[in-house]
Amino acid sequence: MKAKKINEVLDFERGQDPKRAMDLGIFYRKWREDHDQKPLVIYRFFLTDPMGNKKIYTVTLMYKSKNGNHTGDTVYFTNERLLSPSGTMFSLSNMQTKPDHMFDAAETTFWDKPETFNREIDQMVKSPKGWFNDMCEEWFEQPFETMMKSWFRSGIMRVEKVEFQFKG
Repeated sequence: MKAKKINEVLDFERGQDPKRAMDLGIFYRKWREDHDQKPLVIYRFFLTDPMGNKKIYTVTLMYKSKNGNHTGDTVYFTNERLLSPSGTMFSLSNMQTKPDHMFDAAETTFWDKPETFNREIDQMVKSPKGWFNDMCEEWFEQPFETMMKSWFRSGIMRVEKVEFQFKG
């Protein structure tokens, strides 16, 4: 039995040389394995209450490669936390904003086709903050930071600084 040549094995849909096509396939598979059930984006809002106390509000955008019966890629918000700079947890109701939690299951996006999410990975790697803002446009009427700053102003917190951290 004759072994197949690499050209016969690889899919040439991308119109690239065989080594490049193979590297991309490995890249996407490895990316999914490395990021499964881990944070993609962590946003930190450094806040001050009217008494001058400092607090840090964090929200995390997670990635999951499989979600129950769903076999595709999923991103969703989770882990809203209000902390002191030393790490002590506070109740989100201490922010005196309504509702107490900003995010729910509605802020979830699924991709059934791996090829479609591969394009999302490409965008993520090129421009993480741009990709994040595009994702949030699907869920919210305003840009993410603007919406969050308005939410904090509706309570009693003042935003001092915002930190965007991409883990992808």
